[in-house]
Amino acid sequence: MHDLTRWGGNESRCHPIRLQRSASRAFCVPATSRPARDGDPDRHRRAQQGTPQLHAAEELGGRLDAAWQRDPGGIGRCRNQERDRMAVIFTITIFVTFFWAGFEQAGSSLSLYTDKYIDRTVFGWTIPTSYFQSVNPLFIILLGAPIAALWLSLAKKGKDWSIPVKMALGMVLLGIGFLFMLGAVSERGGDAADDGTKAMLIWLIGTYFFHTVGELCLSPVGLSMITKLAPVKFASLLMGVWFLSPFVAQIAGGFIASYVEKLGAGTVFTAITIFVMAAGVLLFLISRKLVTMMHGRG
Repeated sequence: MHDLTRWGGNESRCHPIRLQRSASRAFCVPATSRPARDGDPDRHRRAQQGTPQLHAAEELGGRLDAAWQRDPGGIGRCRNQERDRMAVIFTITIFVTFFWAGFEQAGSSLSLYTDKYIDRTVFGWTIPTSYFQSVNPLFIILLGAPIAALWLSLAKKGKDWSIPVKMALGMVLLGIGFLFMLGAVSERGGDAADDGTKAMLIWLIGTYFFHTVGELCLSPVGLSMITKLAPVKFASLLMGVWFLSPFVAQIAGGFIASYVEKLGAGTVFTAITIFVMAAGVLLFLISRKLVTMMHGRG
């Protein structure tokens, strides 16, 4: 039990209010008039009765004290929630970096493999390799609305997947896409096959399809995650952290692509497949913990 008192100047009077917790505070209430002189016979009577402001302050103090007893340490807990949510953002950003490192092979190792080892002739016309960079945007246009509708439908039924689970699914789909490229390598007879042996175009289209579906499970959800989890004062900073992921991934992607000529496309595609699918499974396994750390925003 503590008597907490703040003393004002001539323009206010402060009264001690007996409260239960040290975090509760006394209140300064404006005086209706200047303090009475010592010779004022009503001075002691008015001091005992108090003023309307004093009674209001006492009532407010009682309410604050009751709220403190119901939820002690609420402010500290709120800050802990913010730290947990930021930890989730950083954790998922690390996982997503591996996704983008594999995804960015579309502009490097996949394009080189397409140019050399994919049969690009359709109805007598050889499709330029650069045209295949438009396959991913085309699939996004075609599949964006259906996937968004899927998430909305699951949410209405109360069966919506959590953010980490969607991210994990995106990584697994990326790995499945690379399995199609391994099919192309296998059709050619491996990396040691003659350069004149070409794989069917369907392998490449299947790769882009699964990569795009994986991207749609991951990228839009990630942007939404930042707006949900980031504290207001750090929202812009953490959005920058999120976009730092593809920056690092493109550097790593170029490094990975440089080993295609040395190790062979089959070896590189196999390594990417195993790594991203393992990362996706790991993210799925820790998804419940991450959702708990989101504190209702997952």
